[in-house]
Amino acid sequence: MPDPTTCVTRPATAAIQHAFVAIMPRIVIHARITFRHIRCVDTRENAIAETVALTWKWFVTLIQQGKHPEEFVSVMAAYRVAASE
Repeated sequence: MPDPTTCVTRPATAAIQHAFVAIMPRIVIHARITFRHIRCVDTRENAIAETVALTWKWFVTLIQQGKHPEEFVSVMAAYRVAASE
């Protein structure tokens, strides 16, 4: 059993998911605008889905580090779409 004095308290998974779902429309809009030049609908939708997935991963990591990623959603989305261009 872990020592309770060394455990880091983290927000519940449901609370993290709720916070991400609240910002997800901004991420999707940013990705849609960025990937609008991709003609193939499937390829474009995959790029948008990948943006959401990677942003979720970064979101969780930042929360685990004690940061508040909901304060810089546009920056996270911009970094993600720039990485795939």
